[in-house]
Amino acid sequence: MERQIKFRGKSTKTGKWIYGFLIIEESANSFIHWTENDKMKAENVIPETVGQLVIPKDYEHNNTGMDIFEGDIVKDWNGQHEIKFEIFDDQQGYNLELDDAGMEIIGNIYENPELLK
Repeated sequence: MERQIKFRGKSTKTGKWIYGFLIIEESANSFIHWTENDKMKAENVIPETVGQLVIPKDYEHNNTGMDIFEGDIVKDWNGQHEIKFEIFDDQQGYNLELDDAGMEIIGNIYENPELLK
């Protein structure tokens, strides 16, 4: 499987999720760029909502049928938790153990923070 590099962020105009490539300007503005009908488009996004694709929907052990991004809240055999980048002792990575038994995306930290309480 080829590695996909994709980001999402909430639009500053509409509040909807935008998916594509991330550009951060020197002025600290964050934009997501994507192609639609052979035209390049861009939308300013709220920097705090930007998250990178962690597990694509077509990965063999992703049984959710959806892309999993940083900031998603998943429910699995180990309870509910946020997908985030962490440092473990002298290693680093995402706090996600994939198995084929019933992982579900139940929300995200931006729209459903109460799910982590």
